[in-house]
Amino acid sequence: MISRLALAVAALTVSISGAVAQSPPPDPDYFVGRWGKVAFNDDRDLGRMINMARTFCGNIPYTIRRRGGDAFEMFVAETLRDVRVVSDGNRLFIVPVGADATTAGVRELIVRDRNVFTLRYLDQQNHSRYGANVFVRCGAASREARPRAQQSGAAATPQGPETVGTIRQ
Repeated sequence: MISRLALAVAALTVSISGAVAQSPPPDPDYFVGRWGKVAFNDDRDLGRMINMARTFCGNIPYTIRRRGGDAFEMFVAETLRDVRVVSDGNRLFIVPVGADATTAGVRELIVRDRNVFTLRYLDQQNHSRYGANVFVRCGAASREARPRAQQSGAAATPQGPETVGTIRQ
């Protein structure tokens, strides 16, 4: 009986989140700039929330600045912090610099395209308070991706993963 229940829960989890083939993590420069930002609680509202976030570009844009190394600056639970992207298998996270994966400020990152990404706190208390967030790049509807830094003489590859999945709960 327990094994049947475990299989049912596993099947439900797969049907909700699906298998996600994550592209390489975006370069920190992907995040730099002005963004419209909206919090939401229901994944079914994402399309409407993206449109609403665009309206904030003209009024109150959310500005992300580049910091040293692989860091950039974002608010984490109302505190401006240096953060970075961390990859863990097929999942990407925005992690405060100096924090480990168990801290309340860790958020899962889903890059939807060159102009839209979403974040969701892993800590349920922070998620309940702040909800999931969608960020929409301010400016031109389609912005060219910045090339990734060249490494070991390799040619630069365009950054900006395409849509990779949905927010997982």
